[in-house]
Amino acid sequence: MKTLILAALFFLSSCSFFSSHKSQDRTYSYLTGKGLVNPTTQEIKQALVRESSMAGGNYQISAYPYTHTLIEAMVREAAQQRGLNSEQQKEMKTSLENLYLIDKTCFHFAYEVLRFKLSSRLENWKLFVVDKAEQEYTTTWNAPDLVKAPILSRKIVSGDKLEKWQSSGVACTPATLKLTSGFSVKVAPEFVQFPFPKSVRVYWDFPEIEIVDGQAQEVPTEKKKRNHRSYRGW
Repeated sequence: MKTLILAALFFLSSCSFFSSHKSQDRTYSYLTGKGLVNPTTQEIKQALVRESSMAGGNYQISAYPYTHTLIEAMVREAAQQRGLNSEQQKEMKTSLENLYLIDKTCFHFAYEVLRFKLSSRLENWKLFVVDKAEQEYTTTWNAPDLVKAPILSRKIVSGDKLEKWQSSGVACTPATLKLTSGFSVKVAPEFVQFPFPKSVRVYWDFPEIEIVDGQAQEVPTEKKKRNHRSYRGW
């Protein structure tokens, strides 16, 4: 009887393993809004954010782009929470588009720094947007973000109480890039200890989506695999 039970458990676990499949990459949908019905800002960030670590795990970074889909969700949620009328919603949308979208491409960037104060402030970081053709675009930080002091806390690592800094900001490049073709962001802090790389790139590689008979379908394209971690609410 014990042998039969073990065999049954093995069979079920095997079926579960072989029937599992990777969830569909919906980056394209959340960039364009195609096939979506009133997505939340949280859902959009979950789909668009990319994260990485560097400096031997002492730095953690995340970034996501500002898009029309995200702006619309921000306005929709503000209207629900604050009771904005249609004219106020229109004004808010125009303001956000001018801030993040019109004649520019912008990203929200967040970081955590452990140990090294030389990279503790936003001004110690540089972001470069790289398009599909490997053309690199310099970004600048929104001025109000540069005056914010990072949040200082302590973290216990192997019995040692180490300093940790956290902050975030918006970086923009004065170019309207076609994000739906795929892109990456190169992140370069002012200081990275030897022997680790001085910069890291996070990638947005994804299949294009077409809506056929109301169903989302992937358009076959060549795609390089890139690793990224899911959104953690930074």
